Amino acid sequence: MQDPDSLSPDDRVLLLGAPEASVALRLAGRLSRGLLVILCGAEEVAAGRQIMRDADNVMFVPLEDNLIPWRDGFFTVVVDLRGQWPNAAAMEREIARVKTASN
Repeated sequence: MQDPDSLSPDDRVLLLGAPEASVALRLAGRLSRGLLVILCGAEEVAAGRQIMRDADNVMFVPLEDNLIPWRDGFFTVVVDLRGQWPNAAAMEREIARVKTASN
């Protein structure tokens, strides 16, 4: 995963899969003007929302059907923590779609 210290405070970061709580907390702190979106399983969403309840810049969203529910080019950084997808080509297209072209 990308070193949190290399992120800009206004980056919009998408994580595919839930990181350890300490990593999510560190990322949220680094992204003081940005956003951290974590797409993961439904059971991880509930736990993550509880842990990160005081962070205004973090969203836990259930991942469904290998679709990323954001507009084209929204995220400046996308990190795939999961790595294994039933339809890897479709997920690669989704990642490319939501990531800004400059990064």
